[in-house]
Amino acid sequence: MAKLFKFRDVSKKASNDLWMFSLTSVLLLVLIIFLGLWNANWDFNVILPGYGIWTKLDIAEVDVWIHARYVDGIKVTQDMYRATFDIGILVKGVIVQLLAFVLYFNERTRNLLKKALDVSYIVILKVIGKFKSLQADKEFRKLIFDLDLQEKTDTWKLLAGLKLEKHLQKETVKMSYERARYEKDKTIKISRKLKAFLVKEEELREKLTAEWINEHIKHINFVYPKVTVKMVLTGNTSVKIARMAIEDVNAIKARETRIRLVSNLLSLVFLIVIGSITSLSFRYNVWKAVLDVLIYSFPIVFAFIFAVLSANKIHTSKENELEDRLGYITKYTGTALIKETKKEVIEDIIDKNEINKLKKQIEIQSLEDKLKELNTKKE
Repeated sequence: MAKLFKFRDVSKKASNDLWMFSLTSVLLLVLIIFLGLWNANWDFNVILPGYGIWTKLDIAEVDVWIHARYVDGIKVTQDMYRATFDIGILVKGVIVQLLAFVLYFNERTRNLLKKALDVSYIVILKVIGKFKSLQADKEFRKLIFDLDLQEKTDTWKLLAGLKLEKHLQKETVKMSYERARYEKDKTIKISRKLKAFLVKEEELREKLTAEWINEHIKHINFVYPKVTVKMVLTGNTSVKIARMAIEDVNAIKARETRIRLVSNLLSLVFLIVIGSITSLSFRYNVWKAVLDVLIYSFPIVFAFIFAVLSANKIHTSKENELEDRLGYITKYTGTALIKETKKEVIEDIIDKNEINKLKKQIEIQSLEDKLKELNTKKE
């Protein structure tokens, strides 16, 4: 709950949402115009599996082949001449969507692994790893405890303030008039309703005072962005991560997966409706085949696009998580030590790369020497 009240820059997200909305609107408009070029016949029987016969129809002087489920009003069965089985639009659609979903996860994982190799990401990860010994540092643990207490205090002030504001909004015009009279003359008698309202208001205001907060904040339980030593140093915690004052990567992953699942279901519905077009009249019947290819290709193409977008979001969330954790460590160590540690880590990475290059060069030279020996023996 407390996470909802954390202030974040939403301008980039709003821009992305607007871009996606505009793109969707354009695609729908193109689709409407595209379908408007035909006189479409719909047959929703083709949605489910069944038998049919390929029949050539003459529509507007154009030969169009359709897989008819009914011939002269009689349902096609397995034993009828030239009857062929069709698994149906629904089954084909489900297969395509499942394939798209698997490709989405595969491509998302590949992109995340690729981004995890970024030098800047590895550097921050290694820098944090250099300070795991702070787990037993009493001063560091006290700092994290104080920061956690400050997070709890700030969240309490916000939530208690919202509760007070909600209570004040319940004051009616009649109560406001009676209250104004009472504030001028405390001797006049007020209604039980106003009296209860004022008592409640006084209680809520008291819970916002520094004295009350200092006395009770350590003992009251409520959801707030918690900070723990374990989460800062290792990224793992027994506390629900959504309640941490650190970026929640798991929540971002789950949200991206849910969005993609819903989009696949909507895509399946769209595919079923469009796929139930059984005959089209246009200049050439090849357009029917083109339309089928487009319909079944869209989920696959967008699976890769969405995978890249999701990977970018999840990796950005991982980077934010590392920055949050490093920020808490910096509060204790100071920026000078962090800069020095970053320099050491970067030099270490460069040295390892140079060693790997030398190893490869030695291996290549060894192979070349062996090949020369083999050639010499043959001669």
